[in-house]
Amino acid sequence: MDYRLSHLSSGKGASYENSFHKNISRKYIWDWEKEILIKIVNKYFTDRPENYLDFACGTGRIIEHLSPFALNALGVDISDSMLDVAKSKKNLKNVKFIKADITEKNIIGDVRFDLITAFRFFLNAQVSLKKEAIAKLSMLLSDNGILVFNIHMNRTSFLAIVTRIYQLVRNIEKSNMMSFSEVNNLVQFAGLEIVDTYHYGVIPIVRENSLLPYRLIDKIERLFSSIPIARIFSQNIIYVCKKKENL
Repeated sequence: MDYRLSHLSSGKGASYENSFHKNISRKYIWDWEKEILIKIVNKYFTDRPENYLDFACGTGRIIEHLSPFALNALGVDISDSMLDVAKSKKNLKNVKFIKADITEKNIIGDVRFDLITAFRFFLNAQVSLKKEAIAKLSMLLSDNGILVFNIHMNRTSFLAIVTRIYQLVRNIEKSNMMSFSEVNNLVQFAGLEIVDTYHYGVIPIVRENSLLPYRLIDKIERLFSSIPIARIFSQNIIYVCKKKENL
């Protein structure tokens, strides 16, 4: 199925937003992501980015968190129900939302963005859409700008290995996964290069009722996040990319 069609149902926005409050593992991952996003902005910008784009912004989770660090912020999505939730959020004084598919139509004009984010998109999109999207985002990126996106099922993670074994035994449909090399190939296709990565999720959480307390799991994951080689086995990876000619 074309991933463009996956979030268009009327109640999708509310159910998607609630999952980050009800699903405890998602909550802890989101807490980590928020810290990393601020860390990235502070690392790569001495001043506030002038223009910030959140591609496939969904319910506005990322743009709500980062818009205070930018002068102008634009959220783009094609789902009415997702955008309705995003527009209802507070602290969005410098944010504009547009319903559009920017991979097919130029509604932005000549504006270039110092910061672009795209979360929970590239893993799930079909191959053709992955390429269309990253090529467009590369074009919209300013010369010294950064593209930040995540992959929430790294193919070499312990959870991905467990999942593949389970799916093989049960003969069920395979889940979406992307390895570092697959991401790197996609990034290079668009004339970009990975300049930084952050990881979380070495411990394979299969069910919400984990045998270990989540606070303990989070402490262990924070430790693994400081060990570079642990990226190979981590479920969640945040990538920071720049244009090759500006490295």
